[in-house]
Amino acid sequence: MAQKKKIIIGNWKMNPVSVTEATDIFKKIQKGAVGTKAQVVICPPYIYIDALARHNKSDTVLLGAQNLNAEPAGARTGEISGDLLKQFGLSYVILGHSERRELGETDAAVNTKILAALAWKFKPVLCIGEKARDDDGNYLGFIKNQIEQALLGVKKEQLGQLVIAYEPVWAIGAATAMTPSSVHEMVLFIRKTLFELYKTRTISTPIIYGGSVKPENAEAIMNEGEAGGLLIGRQSLDPAAFSAIITIASSLS
Repeated sequence: MAQKKKIIIGNWKMNPVSVTEATDIFKKIQKGAVGTKAQVVICPPYIYIDALARHNKSDTVLLGAQNLNAEPAGARTGEISGDLLKQFGLSYVILGHSERRELGETDAAVNTKILAALAWKFKPVLCIGEKARDDDGNYLGFIKNQIEQALLGVKKEQLGQLVIAYEPVWAIGAATAMTPSSVHEMVLFIRKTLFELYKTRTISTPIIYGGSVKPENAEAIMNEGEAGGLLIGRQSLDPAAFSAIITIASSLS
């Protein structure tokens, strides 16, 4: 079964344009999350992490990263290691996002990062999702392969530290999200894949959904769709909308 406590992750991507705006949005989200039963995580651009960490004095809203390099240090121009990130008290890190994969990140690279993130005691948010759907269901094999390749070397006892974010590429930025029933089908399929991979039905990995989430569809996706939470892009930069989603998630937690 999915975990009871919902996880709401805001992926700010390459936004906003100033640390002042980032801090303002973050403070408003903190205010909107007071008393929530959900786990809220904000993943801002790297350059804002320090400033936001200084304003984060509780566990109501946790901070995460949008990516990391598996190497601890060295000649990796433009990259950020776990050693550099952990000094800010980060908890989560998004890995394998479709936008990273579009830049050439392979399943093998995602796997290396997953293992490194776990070693650094981060909670990896493994993003999976197909670019398009076909009538023959070949996309299911694609999703299964993404999971299997990403989790090579990940032990059964580490699964509780992992989050799987199903985010179909075709739904990102679309006018509408997947239907709750379709989300439910994918949650069951991902859970079944984990059962088969680890030969056990006692798996606590949260399976969350991302792709055109908004306050109007958040409850149905988490309730009817049985998603363990949400990975949210542009709506996470709107404190009012994001706070509304947090409230919904709290009522389901």
